[in-house]
Amino acid sequence: MDEYPITDKDGYEWIGVRPKFTEAIKKLNNKEILVQGYMFPLEQDEKQSLFLLGPFPLSCPYHPHTSSNLLIEVHSKDPIIFSYDAVNIKGRLELVPKDDDYNMFFRLRNAILVKN
Repeated sequence: MDEYPITDKDGYEWIGVRPKFTEAIKKLNNKEILVQGYMFPLEQDEKQSLFLLGPFPLSCPYHPHTSSNLLIEVHSKDPIIFSYDAVNIKGRLELVPKDDDYNMFFRLRNAILVKN
């Protein structure tokens, strides 16, 4: 990860991070992938259309306790019922070279839940 300075619209200074994607990861850009992880809800509903997927179970309701290189921002095709258990999610991987707002490195588009 590379750090870089950010000044937001209110004049506050922050440190952002950019990913350094390997060639193997770059080959997955815009490909459909299947990944297993734990949901971190971002919406105030049992069904989630936008959530984070990470390698560890939810331990804090305010923020995930992991770094950007281990999280995927998931945009589901249809809302997915939140689960505390690990879930299998399939979708189109989007590599995010720079995200000043949330420091996300990966997005999964048109994601669906895959039953075990």
